[in-house]
Amino acid sequence: MKKFNFLIMIFVLLIVLQLIAHASDNQYKYDENEFENLNFALEHGVLFVRPNFHSEEKVEIDHEYHLYVNGKRIVLTDDQHDLVKSYYNTYMDLTYSAENLGKKATKLGLLGTEMGIKAAFGVLEVMLTDCEIDDLKEDLEVNSDEIKSFTEKLEEEAERIEEIAGSFKLKHRELRTEITLIGRLSWF
Repeated sequence: MKKFNFLIMIFVLLIVLQLIAHASDNQYKYDENEFENLNFALEHGVLFVRPNFHSEEKVEIDHEYHLYVNGKRIVLTDDQHDLVKSYYNTYMDLTYSAENLGKKATKLGLLGTEMGIKAAFGVLEVMLTDCEIDDLKEDLEVNSDEIKSFTEKLEEEAERIEEIAGSFKLKHRELRTEITLIGRLSWF
């Protein structure tokens, strides 16, 4: 009977590990973000900024940092070009960092799930075998410490993302004030 239960535990664990591996293989894209009544989309390296309301108006920044307003390329001074470049790169950093944090948060959830499964099967193992409860406690404490450490790292990354978002907001305002044509767009 003990061998049968142990085989069932291994079978369930293998299924869970397969689900975890499948979940970590999925790539999530967060190309659209909402920021102060604006829609942002990244398509083939071009950043599009549009108002939330139905409108054909848009601002585009391509991967070479050329700025377009409603399809017309805007001639920029060197300082304005540097600002557009900084705006684009900060958006990319913000998006990449947020995607990364989301993936790591998913991993944290999976670590918690793994610990819960370990605890449940550990209790069964203690009840059905001569395994000691202290061994299970030690094992779970190691998992708990790993989860706590991982959580602290995620919190640090979240704080960094907040700083990037604050910087992006400032660059957005600066873009609006430094480039006259963008400043004339009421929705930007």
